[in-house]
Amino acid sequence: MQIHRIRGSSLKEALLRARRTLGEDAVVVSQEVLPGGEIALAVAQRNDSAAEVESSIFRAQGARAKEQPALRELEQRLERHGVSDKLVARILDALRKRGAGEGHVLDEAAVEIGRIFPPARLPRLEKQTRVLAFTGATGVGKTTGIVKFAKRLRESGRRVELATLDSARVGAVEQLRAWAKSLEMPLTVLKRGVRMNPAALSAGSVDMVLLDTTGHPRHDAELLTQLRKVFEPAPVQLDVHLVLAAPSSRQALEAAWKPFEALAPIACSVSKLDETADKAMALEFALEKGLPVAFVNDGPDVDVHFHRAGGETIADLWLRGRIG
Repeated sequence: MQIHRIRGSSLKEALLRARRTLGEDAVVVSQEVLPGGEIALAVAQRNDSAAEVESSIFRAQGARAKEQPALRELEQRLERHGVSDKLVARILDALRKRGAGEGHVLDEAAVEIGRIFPPARLPRLEKQTRVLAFTGATGVGKTTGIVKFAKRLRESGRRVELATLDSARVGAVEQLRAWAKSLEMPLTVLKRGVRMNPAALSAGSVDMVLLDTTGHPRHDAELLTQLRKVFEPAPVQLDVHLVLAAPSSRQALEAAWKPFEALAPIACSVSKLDETADKAMALEFALEKGLPVAFVNDGPDVDVHFHRAGGETIADLWLRGRIG
């Protein structure tokens, strides 16, 4: 006999979710008001025997009474910042199996989150230049992400070039050109209708080219597919980096991902984390797709609001609601 835990922003929403998940036979055995006002329901199947239901409720209540207060606090923190029931259960189960350690439960949780989200690696290529195309829908923060990444690459001694496919949108090239000048980097504009030539890029003299795209995923996917074929004879490797906006709906995340799936993105970044209380949906979406998370962005400041992803960073988001 299994008791399911269903959450909703209101009692009505929680009941509807319980019905969708378990059908018309769902029966609510208890309810709880979580911090922030959400409702959590303990739900069983009506067609189970009364003895089974009573025994299962007793076991669940007994386990809950014995639950460490620190684990309950951890669970509430994760739920408050949008982490799904499935992943909350995974983290708590891992901590329970590990048993009481010397560290604080939040530190232990950070270690577990680090196992779930190992940092993405982008090693240098031998005798090749990597063209890293930042893709995603319009307004997700591709250009800002490129500038932030370019600045850090430059500070680490890497030779970087900026490039863009977004030559038709008013102001797009000028914005990137201003940043290229500020960062003292070359800029190449690959215009539509002009045969794309790898010689246009300074491929032999830079370690990496950061390529901005138009913000129209299907069109960008077609252009990048063409570019890969053009680059095949040259010492250039074109890789895709998908930018996911944290405030996006599940439907919007799917629409951003699907056109580039065949191009096998090597990593992603999650932007606009400062614009939503849900710090988990986009990160969990990347996890579901097997897409390593390289960076997270939590604001517009080029110098401050850009972080390598990993256990400590994501734990900050999920346990504190912000990056420390």
